[in-house]
Amino acid sequence: MFNNLPISLLRVLIIWCLIAGNEGNQTYDEEPDPEISINDAKYQASLRLVSLEKTNGYGHGHICAGTIISQRVILTAAHCVIDVNHTSPSDRKPEEFVIVVGSANLYDKANTLQYKVQNITKHKSFDWETYYNDITLLYLNDSIPWTWPTAEAVSLNSELVPEQTMCNVTDLYSRRTCS
Repeated sequence: MFNNLPISLLRVLIIWCLIAGNEGNQTYDEEPDPEISINDAKYQASLRLVSLEKTNGYGHGHICAGTIISQRVILTAAHCVIDVNHTSPSDRKPEEFVIVVGSANLYDKANTLQYKVQNITKHKSFDWETYYNDITLLYLNDSIPWTWPTAEAVSLNSELVPEQTMCNVTDLYSRRTCS
């Protein structure tokens, strides 16, 4: 499934898995910023359920954050594409989602782009109960233009990062510094 990915994309996947596996080991040096500017995290994406967007309004369908890793690929957690509203969890279909990029404000349409999800590739060894291998790639129906002022791919590091290196951790709501 992940065998034919370019090396840089593979690095992102490895980094994501390492972060997810060590999530409890980070220490945060400050409280989250109450608001984050999209200019500080243009790689942010919002994964939304189409049904909730239609029923409850723009921004109310947001269920998970994602990371832009290429013009047509968003990285997110595998548990985000699971429907838990049944007796047993089941995979959701691509057409149930919309991806919004370009704003850190869930309810503001200004400067945003919206995309349908064309395909979902969930890690084949994802474990719903333990969240091991909690990673998924979402393939968009169209390309994010790199000329868009508030959307770009996350920068990839080509070198190993030593332990205790200061970093920024962002989501659609906040930013923290951790070590």
